[in-house]
Amino acid sequence: MGRSSSPLKSVGAWGLAALLSFPCLAQERERILHSVRFRTAPRSKVEIWVGIEHYPGDQAVPLDFSLLDPVQVLVKRDGFEDLPVDVTGQQAAAGVFPPPDQAPLALHAKNPLFGGLIWGQEHPYQSLGAAALLGLALPAVLYRGLTARRQHRQLQERLQQYDASRDRGDSMLMTKLDGYLLVGALGRGGMATVYRGVPAESMDESQAVAVKVLALDLFADVSFRRRFQREVAAYQKLSHPNIVRVISWRELDNSGEAPYIVLELVGGETLSRRIPPQGMSWHQARPLLEQVFAAVSYAHGQGVVHRDLKPDNIMVDGNKVKVMDFGLARNHDASNLTATGTILGTPAYMAPEQLSQGSSEPPVDQYALGVVTYRVLSGQLPHDADDVMQLLTKVLSAEPVALRTHRRDLSPVLEGVVMRMLAREPAARYESVAAAWEALLKAGGRPS
Repeated sequence: MGRSSSPLKSVGAWGLAALLSFPCLAQERERILHSVRFRTAPRSKVEIWVGIEHYPGDQAVPLDFSLLDPVQVLVKRDGFEDLPVDVTGQQAAAGVFPPPDQAPLALHAKNPLFGGLIWGQEHPYQSLGAAALLGLALPAVLYRGLTARRQHRQLQERLQQYDASRDRGDSMLMTKLDGYLLVGALGRGGMATVYRGVPAESMDESQAVAVKVLALDLFADVSFRRRFQREVAAYQKLSHPNIVRVISWRELDNSGEAPYIVLELVGGETLSRRIPPQGMSWHQARPLLEQVFAAVSYAHGQGVVHRDLKPDNIMVDGNKVKVMDFGLARNHDASNLTATGTILGTPAYMAPEQLSQGSSEPPVDQYALGVVTYRVLSGQLPHDADDVMQLLTKVLSAEPVALRTHRRDLSPVLEGVVMRMLAREPAARYESVAAAWEALLKAGGRPS
């Protein structure tokens, strides 16, 4: 016959069980369960791994959080790099990770082409639009690639041609100055050598320039250096259709490289080559001279005096005239006129006060324009001489030969205007180049 248990013993057993289970109950209260939906790109066939459990990425994933520790999650998809992330209970409380205001978790494809294919599957409309754009752009891309390849080949061929034809004794050829490749010499003198330059990147002949490389020893003279800076700065401000444009320049600096001036390259030929031996008629000469006078008059208005006007500094291309070298890179001392290599024609165009006193005032340009006009109309110079010293003596002391000695068909009035421009005293000339041109127009006749 069994014994019945005491009520007190039953109560004690239940109490002891409750006390033993209290830590477990407390532990359960410290854990939080969230169902979290993960936002990923790509969106399909993604798996979320939590420990050894895994769930489809398009379903909510139950995550068990403690109050302190985040849950480690591994986002996986075949063909993509695994992406480990740590998610805290606070981040997952909204039920979405990452939050809607942040970008989805980005899975990186092991093969970019495979990744692009998956993107196209998940974004059919966008992929169709991208394919259409690619179809439109692909011919242009292919054409551009073929064009670039052809241009590169042409540049190499042109470079080889330049190199094969260059003067091997000139170290400046095939070098770059200010982005231009020097490919040929246009002229040489005691003070500078002028090169033809093409853009080094494109070698485009249509953008060729004239690069005037100056002799380094010129800059040993401080006064020349200062004048060079002043004149180039003034010349660069000139903007006239009949004046050759200065593009850029560099004076002597610490690099030791030669100073240079980059100028607009003008086609055609010099005015001296255009003048026939017997000279031009006024009808032929007027449109050419009009542009020269306009250029010089404009320069004087800007405070710039040329000081070396002569037919060799005037370019003619068709009926278009360009005046070159406004005061650039020249010594103006009379003592230099007899130096070896001096061109006989240069002092023939210099005013008496320029030869004797080194004047650089506007009247010296008017005198030079008088000589230019005299030669254009007659084919001759106002002072005939066998050598430089005889020429200098005549310019300084003798009256010029009358213009009608060479051209009896010219009117005496026209001759009188030219001879007044050639007056030895500056005060006896016209008050300006513009006034001299107006007098020439009245004497020779305006265009009909």
